Amino acid sequence: MWEPYNEFIKVLNTAKVPFSIIEKSSADIVFDVLLNKFASKKRRDSRLFEVLADCSAISYFQSHEFLFDFPSNGKVYVFFDFRYGGVLFEVSSFSDVINAWNKCPNSSFYIVDTNFEYLLSITEEGSIVGCGTASDWIEHLYASGSLT
Repeated sequence: MWEPYNEFIKVLNTAKVPFSIIEKSSADIVFDVLLNKFASKKRRDSRLFEVLADCSAISYFQSHEFLFDFPSNGKVYVFFDFRYGGVLFEVSSFSDVINAWNKCPNSSFYIVDTNFEYLLSITEEGSIVGCGTASDWIEHLYASGSLT
C-alpha cells in the first residue's frame, strides 16, 4: 500500500538530508499540542488543514514562488494527514523539506517549527495554509502587494 511518508523517506535519504522519525508516544504529544493550539476541532479523523483556526491561505497559483522566502530557522517537524498513521519526522531545515517536497508525489503535508510558533500546511492541491507566524507571513505578503 502506498504511503506518502515512505516516499518522503526515500527522497530524504537520496538527498542525504538528516532526519529522524519521532517515537509514537512523543509524536502523539506533539499532535495534541498542535491540535490544541491551531485546530478548531480536536479530531484526527479529518484532513487537518480543513479544521485549522485563525489561518491564512495562498492559492495554488501563487504559492510555490514564496515558499523559499518563508522565514524559518532550525529543525522542523513534518507529518502527513493523520489517516497515514501519524508518522512524525524531525528534519534538519525548512528548506530541506521544501526541496524534498518538490520531488515527492502530491500529498498534503504539514511543517511546524519545534517551538510551535507556526504550522504550515501544503495541500495536495498545492495551496498553502498557515497558522501562527505563518499566517502573519501570508498576511504580510498580501499587505505588501506581493499577493493579490
